[in-house]
Amino acid sequence: MRPEAVEAEKTWNRVGQRYTNAWDNPLTGDAERQRLTAIFEQHNVFTPGAIILDLACGKGTLLTFAQNGRIGFVTELDVSPVMLAGAKAKADELGMADQVKFVVADAQETGLPGNAYDTVIIFNALPHFKSDIPGLIGEISRVLKPNGRLIIAHDLSREALNKKHREREEFKEDLVPSKESLAQAFSQRRLQAEEWIDTPSIDYILVTARKLGTDTLFEHNEE
Repeated sequence: MRPEAVEAEKTWNRVGQRYTNAWDNPLTGDAERQRLTAIFEQHNVFTPGAIILDLACGKGTLLTFAQNGRIGFVTELDVSPVMLAGAKAKADELGMADQVKFVVADAQETGLPGNAYDTVIIFNALPHFKSDIPGLIGEISRVLKPNGRLIIAHDLSREALNKKHREREEFKEDLVPSKESLAQAFSQRRLQAEEWIDTPSIDYILVTARKLGTDTLFEHNEE
């Protein structure tokens, strides 16, 4: 793996020892799951029968929302074996083991086949790639099928998330990139940007793009 990926593995193995999803918390989980389910359903994140790559999957967050036949097959990929072990446990808990493949790999050098996935999803992970984002987008474009869809989502607004990360020494440089820098990375890697939603009033980020070989401006949705 690249030196950056080796360091990332160490970081996320360490974080993985103490990390718990909010939606798995018995006290807060139901409300959080309902909120995220509404977001994912509103934006058709999970297409029935789709072949999905969950990039930087962590402990399998998206499996909670992709169960019950909403997907065809999903590859859970993370640089951290500790995080991926959590994803395996989640798949077993949900009865999805036959729908899921688990891969430990660098997100920029996945080793996955090209033109293979209908959808690539990055949930709650994009800021942690920092300066590696152009390379990340390049690998995503490679593995997506023609007209395949990239979905980037976070359960906080850009403003709120960047503030949260700046207050934590471990993640103070892990900031959400600007709309303009993402648009540039997309256009250089044959991805057509479709949508950018980021308003503090609804408190989430959602960015979508398709592998079409041409670039365009974001459709920026605001309230």
